[in-house]
Amino acid sequence: MLAAVFVFAISPRDTRAEDTKLTVIVFPGVQNLPMFAAQTKGLYAKRGLVVDLKFTPNSDDLRNGLAEGRYQIAHSGVDNAFALKDKANVDIAVVAGGDNSFNHLIVQADIKGKIVAIDAVNSAYAFQLYEMLRQKGLNKGDYEIKPVGGTGARLEAMINDRTVVAAMLNPPFSIRAQKEGLKSVDTAANALGA
Repeated sequence: MLAAVFVFAISPRDTRAEDTKLTVIVFPGVQNLPMFAAQTKGLYAKRGLVVDLKFTPNSDDLRNGLAEGRYQIAHSGVDNAFALKDKANVDIAVVAGGDNSFNHLIVQADIKGKIVAIDAVNSAYAFQLYEMLRQKGLNKGDYEIKPVGGTGARLEAMINDRTVVAAMLNPPFSIRAQKEGLKSVDTAANALGA
């Protein structure tokens, strides 16, 4: 439902022949609010841009879509840019800034011997999870890693499959998780630093 509302809100209006069309891929979350506001207020259109925002299901789709030219810009963690350079050997440009993703380690049960949900095994949020679990005394091998996709997919995996006991989630998914009775152990910023 949330995605449908955003897709409706960002549909291009008043497209001119000279407009520059950009497809921007983003992970769902509050970090996109400035882009939605710019779209709604017509700030892109004033500059001759038609921006089509797409939600990404996982890091692999984001990386492949950039390499194939389906997306011109990705709003993501820098890990995806470097993985794209390493895997597809394409030129990248990184514009840094933003936030720390407001990530929380969300759990619903003891983790040892159980499944943790990640986007992809080599993504920033997965690295955050591995390190936060290591700090709690759990090493890789003490739990099973299951790639399920972006943040929304990780939350759904935890809600629908009680064998999936932990994941890194950012708002609004971390808020929904806590309303569903899952527990925030710590934030990535607190556990790992700035």
